[in-house]
Amino acid sequence: MNRREFLGGALAAGGFWAVPGAVAAASPVRLRFGVVSDVHVREGGPRDHSTGGDTWYFSKALRYFKDRKVDAVLIAGDIADAGRDSEMESVAKAWFEVFPEGCGVEKLFVSGNHDWGGQGTIAKMSALWERVWREPYVSLWHKTVKGYHFIGKHWDSNGFGGLAAWLKENGGPLKGEKPFFYVQHPHPKDTCNGAYAWGRDGGATTAALADWPNAVAFSGHSHHAQTDERSIWQGAFTSINTGSLRYGCHPDDGGLPGRGYENGVKGPDDKLMGPCNVCETKTGLLVEVSDDAIVYARRDFQNDRPLGPDWVQPLPAKAQAPAMGFAERAAKETPPAFAPDAAISAKDVKGRPRKGAEVDAVEVGFPAANASATRAFVYEVRVTGDGEPLVREVVAEGFDQAAESAWANKPSRVVLAKSWLPKGGKLEIAVTPVSSLGVRGKALIRKLG
Repeated sequence: MNRREFLGGALAAGGFWAVPGAVAAASPVRLRFGVVSDVHVREGGPRDHSTGGDTWYFSKALRYFKDRKVDAVLIAGDIADAGRDSEMESVAKAWFEVFPEGCGVEKLFVSGNHDWGGQGTIAKMSALWERVWREPYVSLWHKTVKGYHFIGKHWDSNGFGGLAAWLKENGGPLKGEKPFFYVQHPHPKDTCNGAYAWGRDGGATTAALADWPNAVAFSGHSHHAQTDERSIWQGAFTSINTGSLRYGCHPDDGGLPGRGYENGVKGPDDKLMGPCNVCETKTGLLVEVSDDAIVYARRDFQNDRPLGPDWVQPLPAKAQAPAMGFAERAAKETPPAFAPDAAISAKDVKGRPRKGAEVDAVEVGFPAANASATRAFVYEVRVTGDGEPLVREVVAEGFDQAAESAWANKPSRVVLAKSWLPKGGKLEIAVTPVSSLGVRGKALIRKLG
């Protein structure tokens, strides 16, 4: 069975499938567009790939989209890092070098808080926008591309409460089963990346789209990894985290209460590990819309690889039938798994807390749990002995990069102060791989003492 036949059968059965490989669907593609967010171009940044500071990765993403013959490119805000005119001008220059005026590729751009922070008034933002992007600045805009509707809301002093009124007055052409697309910078509250994800709005957008099952909302701001399967959510409508083309965010919305991940940024000062690396995050999406499906292909522009299996959303979307609901997908997910020969290492080390004097510690290491189709996003490390067990969590190395990348296949580790360990002469360490949807795999076990 080829991929087209496989997809056709999956969609006919009303299922959701994560399908590796090139984007395709069971019916012809009607619309194709690229998506990036949080470009954060800095004034004076180097014009190479050594950082995300200038337009190097932005231009690379645009060339990728051009090669795939997109009809439009969507940017979900934070185009300029400090909102300076010169930064926006640099991004516009890169855009028009790849997509010259009149080429037929539509701009679907909204501003973010960084863009707004450098301007401060709608008058200043309007003047800059119209000069560099050669189109009027409209706080809440509406465009059509190949018969599909797009609505965008800039981050400005008008806030995010006007969508409901706009839909009431102008939403007639959007009704029905055909999808339409909405973009703003912050995540609609209680949708993608979970109820406690950093970077969400106050809830007005979620309320406005509650009666629109054919709506697909794109948003950025959080810099959350698109390898986190919670980056796509479906309930009353569909909501998608657009990731970041500049740098990532430490996933500290999870972890144990009061601590966060040992290699995260939250928690007490006794942690013996620094934050995990998120500087290499350079991600985006290629979206293809057909009559029976929307296919979202995640792209790692750092490693030039798919970031994960494509998300395939059956159409028409139906309210309260969440193909992309977290629990529904977790129930079907294969648990992450270590290779059969995987083993835990443990060695004595000196650890330095984030605040305080050096302490005796043990460093626990383990290989990447990459033996199944589901990758480990987090590892739970449990040490048992006499009394209460010690439980800590660490984010997997390379959690935000393509599964085939070198970084995502590095061993992970956790550093534990010996004073934290349970009492008793015989201790046992168990390391459990956990997916971003909370599915737990089989633990590795090692005896100590």
